[in-house]
Amino acid sequence: MATNMQADKKCTFCLTTLKPKYYRSLEYLTSVNQYSVVFNELRIKNQGAACGLCTNKLNRIVKLNADETSIIFKIQKEKNDLIKVLSEMPGLKAMHAAEQQLSRSCSTNKKRPLPRTPTGATPKSKRPLFFTPSKRPSSSPGKTCPKQVADQSTQTVHTQCDFHVKVDVKYKGKERSRIIKDIVQQTALKAILNNKSEITVIKHLVKDQTFKNALIQTLSKDIEFEVSQLPKRRETALKVVSIQDLLTFDWGSQAEILQQKIPTLMSILKSSIGDNLNSRLPYVIVGASVILYGRCQQLNLLQYIIGLTLDRCGLNKEGLNILHDIGLSVSYTSVHNKRKSLVKQHEDNLNSVVRKYVSAKISEHENVIVGDCQSNMNIDGDIIQNERDSNVNIDRDNDVNTFIPKPFEIIGDNLDVCIAPTRMTMKKQRQSLHRFLTMVKQKRITYHDD
Repeated sequence: MATNMQADKKCTFCLTTLKPKYYRSLEYLTSVNQYSVVFNELRIKNQGAACGLCTNKLNRIVKLNADETSIIFKIQKEKNDLIKVLSEMPGLKAMHAAEQQLSRSCSTNKKRPLPRTPTGATPKSKRPLFFTPSKRPSSSPGKTCPKQVADQSTQTVHTQCDFHVKVDVKYKGKERSRIIKDIVQQTALKAILNNKSEITVIKHLVKDQTFKNALIQTLSKDIEFEVSQLPKRRETALKVVSIQDLLTFDWGSQAEILQQKIPTLMSILKSSIGDNLNSRLPYVIVGASVILYGRCQQLNLLQYIIGLTLDRCGLNKEGLNILHDIGLSVSYTSVHNKRKSLVKQHEDNLNSVVRKYVSAKISEHENVIVGDCQSNMNIDGDIIQNERDSNVNIDRDNDVNTFIPKPFEIIGDNLDVCIAPTRMTMKKQRQSLHRFLTMVKQKRITYHDD
């Protein structure tokens, strides 16, 4: 029986038979709140149901009403701005000043006498039984609701505003109330009451340029605070502390560090780069690094890597200084000093390896001589010194010192030098020098496997 009644139910607008799960009831509170303005314009009550097509048309009407309100708000704002500009013209100011002086000269300062009572006391003014709050003018022009118009036949008041918002707040045991007449604030509060998301509320607020500027200032302060923490001594991110920082550089780890240290700035840069963030991640990191390098030149990890790489590829001094001026690289002097320090560090590492190897070989020879020749000869430090300085090697099998010359190599290379003068004259021409360099290299460390 219930199934037949449901099947016979028809749409209020097009009178078509409603399909199961493809209609919307107009009697629910949600429908009343959403379509109340449309019901008033159509002069119908919230009864019956609407099919899917008619529901889409109702939603479209609600959307057009919202767009109409926003367009009217923009037109009114532009009109008020123009009126404000014209009212500040010198001619209108002089005209208004003359009218004010004329009105002051024509006005009388006589006070109305109070009526006398038989007892001689001044009568008190009568107070109404209920307190009626007076209408407060809006502080911002162009955002107030239009004037209410009273119908003479029914004595009812009609207004063009869709709704008024009254906010009651209980703060420290006291209740305070305020009527919100600003359209932007009304839409934001309505979104809060309808349990909309925070993004929706912010979208409504940023339609007003005042709230948008306040939001931008708040974000700017957050970014400034995050960036100000990086140059401190306790922070080592984006700084070249050791050579390992240059060797272990990785785009993924660098993005994680930046996301942890400056999340607000990274979110803005990622949103501006668009889709395919994984393939465009270096662009975001380079942009953030250039901004941070412009604030503090100690945050120069990426700039050092780019500078050393381009110097290795043959970029000259002028090119490195140009990239330094735009924040993509460190200066030529910094690259030169860092290269010298890296070469010195490599030399120290090589020398330490050679020292360890020589000391190990000397200790082995000392142990052999002390163990085999303890009864025949007295070993002291002079043998080791002589073995270092001369070409004498020790034969382990025969326990005798044999003369084995250490090998050496003769190497050479031709050098072509081109000298180009700054100003070329008849006497100062380009010179091409061809030289040959010869070197003899002796192997000081040898090891023979028996």
